[in-house]
This record gives sequence, structure tokens and C-alpha cells, in this order.
Amino acid sequence: MESEAPPSAALYNFLGWLNANKKPVVAGVVVVTLVVGGVFLRNWQKEQTEITAAKALSDIRLPYNAGELPPPGTDAALLKLAATYPQTSAGAHALLLAGSTLFAEGKYARAQEQFEKFIGQHGESRWASHASFGLAASLDAQNKTNEAIAKYEAFIKSYPADPATDQARLGAARLLEQSGREVPAVELYNKMIETAMKNPKNYNQPAVIESQERLRDLFKKNPALAIQKQPPVKTNTSTFVVPPTPPPAIKTNLATATNAVKFLRTNLQPVLKSNLPVKP
Repeated sequence: MESEAPPSAALYNFLGWLNANKKPVVAGVVVVTLVVGGVFLRNWQKEQTEITAAKALSDIRLPYNAGELPPPGTDAALLKLAATYPQTSAGAHALLLAGSTLFAEGKYARAQEQFEKFIGQHGESRWASHASFGLAASLDAQNKTNEAIAKYEAFIKSYPADPATDQARLGAARLLEQSGREVPAVELYNKMIETAMKNPKNYNQPAVIESQERLRDLFKKNPALAIQKQPPVKTNTSTFVVPPTPPPAIKTNLATATNAVKFLRTNLQPVLKSNLPVKP
């Protein structure tokens, strides 16, 4: 029976192999070191770039009040930052804010370009819904009726639970009504009321109130439209087929800068107040 090799034999054998093959081993170690070092360096550089971009974005003065216009030159500064740091979350936010700012300044065609660019570059971002809504509003503001309706409807389909869905329904219904397509407009107004009834907190939202007003106006102009099935509206004492008279409405014309920009800024502001990079 053969005796077992002492514990140190394996080590001696390995050292002998290493000595005989030291050149290939050294080369392999160098390659591995370079690869690992390169990955670490790239990750470090990416992190530093994110921090630098976030700092640059925080240095651009943005209004804290959603209804306040940004200082002159803000859109140019945001676009420059977006071009300089296109692969960072701060760069993505800058591009989205540039579209919002251009919209606020009444430069709707340029705003449309930036929203489209954001969707093309950051379509998987959690902020894509903001750009989609901004795109629809920009087309609306340019009186591109059919294109705006299509984008509003695409927004509703893609983001049914988004806080701006009722605004999108109102925008699409308003444009359908203005272009003589009253039946689909009534359907959208009714959909808004039905959705609001499921959550009483939303029932007094400006968009829902305006939808009720527009329904009554449509029924006065064309009583035949009222024959369509209408959602019942519950009150403290009874149930009506036609919505009750609401308090004075706050008009929500999405073809103006105020609502679209307010929506975008209100939702982006909590993130932009932080200097820490956030993945888009």
C-alpha cells in the first residue's frame, strides 16, 4: 500500500508548476488586474460624472413656485447640461425641464422637440410619463388637433393610473368637441366622472368639474347627446343622471403653459432639490 504524500507535497508541486509556467501566469494575472481595474475605474468615473452633473443641475436656478416663470437663459443652460451629461440622471432631468421651460416661454415647437428627444433617449425612465404629457400639451398648444388627440389618447392608454390621466382625458375630449366629434367627447367626459366617483377625493378636481360643465353645455346645444347612457352622480339626498351644478370652475385649458408646466415641475421638484444622483 502506497503511503500518502505529506500535506506540504501539494504546495511544492504547485510551486514547481508555477515556476515552470511563470510567464503565462504573470501574463494572466496582469490581464485580470487590468480588467478588474478598468471596470472599477469606469464605475468610479460614472459615479463622479453623476455627482458633477447633479451639482451642475442644482446650480441652475429653478422657480420653487410652479406658476413662476424661470429666469431668462434657463432653457439654454438646461439644454447645455443635458448635452454635456447625456447619460446621467441629472442630464435626463435637465432635458425634461428644458422642455417644460420652453413651454412656459410659449416656445411650443421647441418644447415639443425636447419632449420627443427625452422619450427617444429615456423612454424607459420613470419620468417618461411627464414627457409624454408634455408632448401632447405642446401639440395642443400649436393647434395640431389630431396629433394632440392621438398623444393624449396614447398617454391615457400607457399611464392609466397617472395623476395627469384626467387632464389628458379633458384635453382629448375638449379637442374632440372643438373638432365636431361630440360623441367620443361625451364618452371621455363620462369616463372622467365615473372614475372620480370611485374616489370622492377626486370629485372636486378642476378637470372633473370642467368635464361636468362641458357636458351640460353640450347637452344644451345638442339634447340628443343626453340620450346616451350617463353615469349617475350621487349626492347627499338623491341620484341624478346629469351631473349637478358644481361650484365655480377653474378653467383648465391645456393649451396654456401654466397647467402643463405646473404638473411637470410639481412632480420633478422633490427630486431636483437633492444633489444626489437619481437613476432616470
